[in-house]
Amino acid sequence: AGDMYESVMEHLDWSTIVIKAAAVGDYTPSEKVNGKIKKGENGMILSLKRTKDILEAVGGRKNGRFVVGFAAETDNLLEHAKEKLKRKNADLFIANDVSIPGAGFETETNLIHFVYRDGKTEELPGEAKTEIAGKIFDKIRELKPVNARL
Repeated sequence: AGDMYESVMEHLDWSTIVIKAAAVGDYTPSEKVNGKIKKGENGMILSLKRTKDILEAVGGRKNGRFVVGFAAETDNLLEHAKEKLKRKNADLFIANDVSIPGAGFETETNLIHFVYRDGKTEELPGEAKTEIAGKIFDKIRELKPVNARL
């Protein structure tokens, strides 16, 4: 997560559109250990710390960029997606309920909702992820100011 954060921030200045679809870990071990951790008799307790929120950092440095985020949820889908969009200062969120059969992970199809800055939402019918990807780019073209290249 740290490497991805650094890479995104390093390349942010030349971007006009940022699409953050990768789900990096929200937590990382508090301490880095060099070498192998030996097995103990009593198990192990790991101490974790929050990772930097890449999308939130990008939203804080928008400078005219169009920022797109994703929300993979199992409950209160639209409520959580709207909150994330606002908190992370994004322009568009793609929300999907990963608990629905045929949507989310390990399937060729998905069912998504577009979540807009004005709080409105739009549900797309379930279909192949490749088709949905095209519709996401079409939506970005529709929403992005005309003077920007895509």
